[in-house]
Amino acid sequence: MLPLLKKPTIVTAALATTATFALWAATTAAQNRAAGPFTAAQVEAGRAAYVANCQSCHTDNLSGSGEAVPLAGRAFMAGFGAKTTKELFDTIKLKMPLGAPGSLSDEAYAGIVAFLLHASGAPTGTTAL
Repeated sequence: MLPLLKKPTIVTAALATTATFALWAATTAAQNRAAGPFTAAQVEAGRAAYVANCQSCHTDNLSGSGEAVPLAGRAFMAGFGAKTTKELFDTIKLKMPLGAPGSLSDEAYAGIVAFLLHASGAPTGTTAL
């Protein structure tokens, strides 16, 4: 049996090793996450376009309201998670904004797509949509 003074040292060493491994795993996972196909500037422009054209129906937290579907989180990913970025862009351009589909510039639609993807956890990258 180990002396009483050594038990805390062993426990401390085990905790330190576990913490170091967890930090390494988290850092590695973050580094391996692919950059998104959009820039931070597009996310900001998309946020402004969303507020001006989408927020009144889809709400300020993108949760949707009434017939307006959620545009972030699990419900959004369930509906669009398997689609490509282009398919998402084309769907939004074809159907939105309500009453005036296709009325925004391609840059505005691309920004909105970037904003939605970023809101659902996709990281920004260095290449614009």
